[in-house]
Amino acid sequence: MLLSVATLTAAGDLRLVNAARNKDRDAVRALVKQRVDVHTPQGDGTTALAWAAHWDDPEMADLLIGAGAAVDAANDYGVTPLWEACNNASGAMVETFGICSISQVVETGLVVSGVEATSIRSISSLTMSSLATSAARFGFD
Repeated sequence: MLLSVATLTAAGDLRLVNAARNKDRDAVRALVKQRVDVHTPQGDGTTALAWAAHWDDPEMADLLIGAGAAVDAANDYGVTPLWEACNNASGAMVETFGICSISQVVETGLVVSGVEATSIRSISSLTMSSLATSAARFGFD
């Protein structure tokens, strides 16, 4: 099997994150079966699970979560897979992450990297507004 230099870097094997970025669910499934590291991010810290959330693909997300992907992995901009799901107003994706209410989103700190329930005021009003709007669309409290 030949692999390009772009696929294997010092950062790790990027085949999985590239497959997710390219919406290739079959490749993601095959790579998960091969036990390719689900945590390896692309250069800006974006993971395969973040791409699954971005593309609103709960089936791909289930595969990745089942293989141990971290739902709270933030990229270099602090964006997590859950933030992507909320930004897309994807109730199915939010449910895939096991989130039942907007307060649970906030309390888990899954939206902004490093946010704890005790430091909730550090979340920007724009993020909170986006979450509240998305939560209302899903019928969450």
